[in-house]
Amino acid sequence: MAKRELYIALMAKGTNNSAACRLVGVNRKTGTRWSNGRRFVTPDGRVHRYDAITGPPSAVASERFLSEQERVIIADGMRAGHSARSVAAELGRSPSTVSRELAKNLDARGRYHPFTAQREAEQRRARYTPSKLARLPELGDFVSSGLKKRWSPEQISKALPQAFPDRPEMRACHETIYQALYHPARDGLRRAPTRVLRSARVRRKRRRRPDERRSRFGAAMTMIAQRPAVVADRQQPGHWEGDLIMGRANRSAIGTLVEKTTRTVALVHLPAGHKGEQMKDGLAKQRRPFRPTWHGRSPGTRAARWAATTSSPPAPASRSTSATRPARGRGARTRT
Repeated sequence: MAKRELYIALMAKGTNNSAACRLVGVNRKTGTRWSNGRRFVTPDGRVHRYDAITGPPSAVASERFLSEQERVIIADGMRAGHSARSVAAELGRSPSTVSRELAKNLDARGRYHPFTAQREAEQRRARYTPSKLARLPELGDFVSSGLKKRWSPEQISKALPQAFPDRPEMRACHETIYQALYHPARDGLRRAPTRVLRSARVRRKRRRRPDERRSRFGAAMTMIAQRPAVVADRQQPGHWEGDLIMGRANRSAIGTLVEKTTRTVALVHLPAGHKGEQMKDGLAKQRRPFRPTWHGRSPGTRAARWAATTSSPPAPASRSTSATRPARGRGARTRT
């Protein structure tokens, strides 16, 4: 490891290959392979490549996989006589990760070669493995028949143990079925009907990582759990709660506003759509009906005067289909 780093540093300063190899103490052919890489074909036809270590570092497929630098650190730790647990602590990895890496890539003499392990790991990731539905045609036929009956992948997965109780190989989780649906020719569902999912989606919806997901709203929202206690106990009038009544296939909607104390309901006509901008325009057009007067005063002013004079406020003089005042709490009637 130290010789390679010294060789790379000398080559970066402009030293030629022969002089760098002489200063490092390695054979000139070794330096040439380090600098240019190597490609050779084995008698069985397999192509092996040794990437140039002086070039740009290879991209890491994912943080879940060990990188080439981490494999070099594992090799150095093994040569120094360190345990797998101590090497894992240095890498910040689980000890089982290092143990599996060593068990999988040790040669016949018990030596670990990091660059060989890196190449084989990349080849294993690129290798195509047929899905379970492709390997077991009977299982694929059962899944296809369930999809034609409009069963969901979860229902099919739960039905397999009941249909084949004594055959443990006839099992498939719902994720296997989803992957086969989105890649039918590759994963063994060549006769699967199109648009069999209830969402009628033929392509998988992209799932970003949590730190890369964008919010549906441009500005940060105030969550309903953060509302003041005076709003939750329904004692102070003047607080409205909005919602939407959706039509068939979500093609139309009516906006609703409910006053939390009196349960007065106001409906908002939304002919142009039910997005945020249309809802805001509908509220602006029908602003006056959303302000019921309480004996000529605003609800907040009247409530403050009630709190100062009496413990129970009088019944509001607002438009209602009922002449009686509704009861407090969840069982209160809605006033329209």
